[in-house]
Amino acid sequence: MRAKYLILILFYSTILLSQKLEFNNKIEYEMNFMINNYNAVLLYNTEKSIFTYYDLAKNKEETDEDGNINLTITDTIPHIIYNNIVEKKLYNYTSIFSSNKHEWVEESTPNFNWIKINETKTINNLSCKKATCNFRGRNYTAWYSPEMPTDLGPWKFQGLPGLILELYDSEHEVHFIVKKISIPFNSSIAINPINTIPFDKVKQIQKEKTDELIKKIESKQERGFSIKVKVDNRQQIERE
Repeated sequence: MRAKYLILILFYSTILLSQKLEFNNKIEYEMNFMINNYNAVLLYNTEKSIFTYYDLAKNKEETDEDGNINLTITDTIPHIIYNNIVEKKLYNYTSIFSSNKHEWVEESTPNFNWIKINETKTINNLSCKKATCNFRGRNYTAWYSPEMPTDLGPWKFQGLPGLILELYDSEHEVHFIVKKISIPFNSSIAINPINTIPFDKVKQIQKEKTDELIKKIESKQERGFSIKVKVDNRQQIERE
C-alpha cells in the first residue's frame, strides 16, 4: 500500500532587535490578514519608520480527506518592517523556511505605482482620498489623508501625499484600518539589520530548503512511500 504525504508549508516573519532609534509619531492600526486579527503599530520620524504587529498563531498539522498532511509553520513573536527612508531601504527579519530560524531580508523601497482616484471619505475625523495599486500579486485600495504630512502607511506601503489610514485588497484577505493617532509620541526602539539577504534570493532559498526537506523525509520512509511538498504562497501577504 502506497502512502502519500502532502506537506504544506507557509512562511511568516519575525524580528530581532538591537540599534536604538527615536520616534515621535505613533499610529495604531487594526490589522486583519486571512482569518487572523492583529494589533499593529507604525512608529516614524522624518528619516525612519518601524511597523510592527503581533501574531498569536501556532504551528498546526491537519490531515485532509485524502490522507494528506498539511503542515502550517508560523511564529509567535512580533513581526517588524524597518524602513530607512533616507537610504530608501526596507528590512524585514523573516522566517524564510522554518519558524525556528530567521534572517534579515533587504530590499529597495518598492515603487507602488499608485493610481489616484477622484473619491473622498472621512476616517478618524480626517478627510481622505482614494488610490489603488497592484503589489506582488494583490490589488489594493488605499485611503490616505493629505492632512497628515507623511507619505507612510501600514506594513511596507508608502508613497502617497498623506498618511494611509485604511488599506485593503480586492479579495478582502488583507485589511488595515487606523484605530488611534498619537502625535507627538516619544518612544525608542532598538534594531540592527545584519547579515542581510537580498529580497530576490528568498524564493531560491525556499526552494533549496524544500528540496532538503524532501530528501530528509525520503531517507526516513519505507519503500513505497511517496512525498509531495507544496509551498503555498497564496496565504502570504506577498504572493510574488
